[in-house]
Amino acid sequence: MTIDDQIQAAVRAAVREEVRAVVLSTLPEAIRRATEPEHMTREEAADYLGISTRSLDYRIKERRLPSVKRGRRVLIPTDALREYLDEATIAARGADG
Repeated sequence: MTIDDQIQAAVRAAVREEVRAVVLSTLPEAIRRATEPEHMTREEAADYLGISTRSLDYRIKERRLPSVKRGRRVLIPTDALREYLDEATIAARGADG
């Protein structure tokens, strides 16, 4: 095996390991997004956030959470709920010190 062959083998192994790491780090997020609903009902969203539907309605009324009305149903985008939780978590960490 020549030096060039050894270098090519080392590069292939490094690239293979890097691709594997990237796939493994992004795959759970991709699976979650593929299986998660695009919108949640008021009840589902309140349960997801761990609050009452009344508290959820207040946040929607105050425009702290976006909502979409489809017929008589009020739906909340799942991405918005995740962002809301992330922001609340960051704010809580900032308040702790």
